[in-house]
Amino acid sequence: MKVPYTQLQLADAIKAGKFLLHKVGKEIRVLTDINTLITYTDEKGEDFSNSQTIRVLDQIGNDVAELFHSRYLGKMPNDNAGRISLWNDIVTYGKQLAVLRAIEDFDTESVTVNKGDGKRSVLVNFPVQPINCMSILYMTVVVS
Repeated sequence: MKVPYTQLQLADAIKAGKFLLHKVGKEIRVLTDINTLITYTDEKGEDFSNSQTIRVLDQIGNDVAELFHSRYLGKMPNDNAGRISLWNDIVTYGKQLAVLRAIEDFDTESVTVNKGDGKRSVLVNFPVQPINCMSILYMTVVVS
């Protein structure tokens, strides 16, 4: 398989959010694990263009929803004790993600579970910092 791109073409493709294959030695690899997000804002910075980040965030959303549906939905009273129980389960899950090295600098105090607008709703705030794989190398070689 040929991948006839120059370094400049590859860099331009990354900036344009394109999915490309690249030859590394004798292997053909995905150039970088990106998606099509190329316009950044304060709320969605460059990290959101990395598909690994999005996969971690999606997994967290799915796992917390499953936790809520299986253990709390229609079963647990929406009082302080019930919300503390949900908080404990979410914090335990966050600690597991940190051990798995999916997130870093997990701050249990930043996780909140509050009563929502209605008697049946809860509002969860679960700030995380996803970890990504190394993909860029900057190196200085010193000749003495």
